Amino acid sequence: MSKRQSTNRVSSEEIQGEGSYVILRQMTFGTVLEAMKKSEDGKSKPTEEKAFTEKLLRDAVVEWNWVDDAGALLSLPSEGLEIESLLTSEIMWLVEQITGKEKAKNLS
Repeated sequence: MSKRQSTNRVSSEEIQGEGSYVILRQMTFGTVLEAMKKSEDGKSKPTEEKAFTEKLLRDAVVEWNWVDDAGALLSLPSEGLEIESLLTSEIMWLVEQITGKEKAKNLS
């Protein structure tokens, strides 16, 4: 019997350094479209944008070995990580990985 491949491991060395990784749960096409729409229309309020990003990260990030500036392991978004503690570049990178937006750009 076939088994749906719903997670993938992504190297995050470019954003978190050597040996870092993230295991992401693939999003449904509907969630990806919603994320892309929010990033393109620019009409959502900052609080709505933050809430959507938090939900996206909680749902998608299954595992990682990311650390803070002191080298301490960061909690997962689903385990209470405050997204404000992430760098803007880290959040942008995660959203691109989750939505596949960067892959889609490269295919066109």
